[in-house]
Amino acid sequence: MGSKNGPEKTYAKKWGIPFKSVPVGKLRRYFSLANALDAIKVPLGVLRASLIMIRFRPDVVFSKGGYVSVPVILAARILKKPIVIHDSDAKPGLTTKIAKKFAKKILLGYPEAAQHFPKEKVVITGIPIREEIFKGGIKEGLDKTGFSASKPVILVMGGSLGAQHLNKVIEKALPELLTFTQVIHITGRGKKIHHVPGNAKGYIGKYKAFEYVDAELPHLYRISDFIIGRAGANSIAEIQALKKPSLLVPLGAPVSHGDQIANARVLEERGGCIIVPDSEFNSNKLIKVLKPLLSDKSALKRMSRKAYHPFNPKAAEKIAKILLAEAKKK
Repeated sequence: MGSKNGPEKTYAKKWGIPFKSVPVGKLRRYFSLANALDAIKVPLGVLRASLIMIRFRPDVVFSKGGYVSVPVILAARILKKPIVIHDSDAKPGLTTKIAKKFAKKILLGYPEAAQHFPKEKVVITGIPIREEIFKGGIKEGLDKTGFSASKPVILVMGGSLGAQHLNKVIEKALPELLTFTQVIHITGRGKKIHHVPGNAKGYIGKYKAFEYVDAELPHLYRISDFIIGRAGANSIAEIQALKKPSLLVPLGAPVSHGDQIANARVLEERGGCIIVPDSEFNSNKLIKVLKPLLSDKSALKRMSRKAYHPFNPKAAEKIAKILLAEAKKK
């Protein structure tokens, strides 16, 4: 179950998993008239999720957090269905905190998050990482971008939906950036930079924009020397597993509850990334940080080494075993 227009619907269809949509309401940490409308959607979502569960009769309900999960979790609670939740962030989200009292198990990506929950419910599983990201090829990456192997490559990505602020900063910085590096830019659907398209004169072989990537991502990761992006838990998990040094621009209040800041700080404390607050991220700051760093190969190697964090290659399998065990207890 998920939202009608969310990415979860696309993935479910792609993988052949039955999908049912429910009304969902987003809790915004700032004043918005949309909050009033969304407050009505939550009880409607609970009713819809309850009717679906009565027909489907699940043995266990698994939540990955986020506001999309709230109606489903509440419906599962009403119907007395076992609930297992997984939170990938170093600072747990509101949905996980809501569910902690009645969840059977609380699975976590970061050990740092365990302090927020009853010890007897917590299992540190790590964050599932797609095996495909380790299978990128240099030739494939260079072919898809038209880049040279002799010049540093930075990969800019703002999460699955893109990040408009990052896009604008990159757009302004591009003329100078391309004097010392090559740029792969994942802008987000519908957010492609129109002023400097990938085939514009002077940018061919230096700048390549994608609105969205899927199968190409492992190859783009492989040829990248440096990552610029937000600080979502899944993105950071991949950055760490691939030993990629990075500049992270975490979302802060009021847009986020601080999860991205907490995620980024864990990596920063290890020496694997540089954090620039969203309010301070501009083209001048970007050039000031990147230019000397990309010319210092020993500094990049140190960051790469410190960025690496042992991940659990069987995280998904561990989660699946816990779900099956809880289902059997019913």
